[in-house]
Amino acid sequence: MIYPTLLHNDSLIGITAPSSGVDINKDTAFDNYKANLNSIGFRTIETSNVRTGLTPSSPAEIRANEFNSLIYNSEVDMILCAKGGDLLFEILDKVDYQALKANPKWVQGYSDPTSLLYAITTKYDIATVYGNGAGAYSMSPMHVSLLNSMHMLMGKLNIQH
Repeated sequence: MIYPTLLHNDSLIGITAPSSGVDINKDTAFDNYKANLNSIGFRTIETSNVRTGLTPSSPAEIRANEFNSLIYNSEVDMILCAKGGDLLFEILDKVDYQALKANPKWVQGYSDPTSLLYAITTKYDIATVYGNGAGAYSMSPMHVSLLNSMHMLMGKLNIQH
């Protein structure tokens, strides 16, 4: 199994919406994820489809291109799905898995992104994380499980209870 490089202080996390976009009029706390991840030491960037409030966030070609843009960005250490949703299957044949295999990075999401994680892990033997989307990191104070998930990816937490 290929394990992407552990995260570190100043790692860049790319947020994208390969399924549904976030409706910031309904999820007003969404922006808190940035401050919370920054407090751990991470930087974040978002693709343009994150805040569309649509299901899916954008047409399949755009969702795939935005996901791939994070794969191609050598500064991005992790790709974090904004949330779950529907219709991720439409991008599965458009993801550049070979580029991801050449430059492995952590990919994390849950619900609809499960199909993407499954493809990456089973077909390309790259470890992925079935875990919270970016919006979950908005809670304040952050639940210990959220901190632990990031500490695990930094190599700071080896034992789980």
